[in-house]
Amino acid sequence: MSEHTPTPWQTRGMLIISEDTKEYLADCETGDVDSEKANTDFVVLAVNAHDALVAACEAIEDGPDDNCAEIHLTDNYQQGLFCGLEDRDIVDRYDACMYGFEKATERVIEWAKGMVEAALAAVKGE
Repeated sequence: MSEHTPTPWQTRGMLIISEDTKEYLADCETGDVDSEKANTDFVVLAVNAHDALVAACEAIEDGPDDNCAEIHLTDNYQQGLFCGLEDRDIVDRYDACMYGFEKATERVIEWAKGMVEAALAAVKGE
């Protein structure tokens, strides 16, 4: 299978062209002026957002790496986690483990949401 024309693409009326080369890629003329522009804009938005969506899905599938700043526990965060144990009077090791697990899960969910939000921004053209 051959490679597609590199993104980003852009619209020029009802035409889709390569932003870099200005190469003509497609014509979305259908005879319905209202839907033609909407279709052209939608195709370009989807094509240009594709890489961001794939990257977000792959990152979530792979999970954060050891150097992921959003997940990595810095000294300040660790200290806050320990203070959270003290503030909640958690002395049982199983309760402490569960508290740590819950906090870690929250961090991973925040990270994943960030990846999805970035991809959605690309899809929405923001």
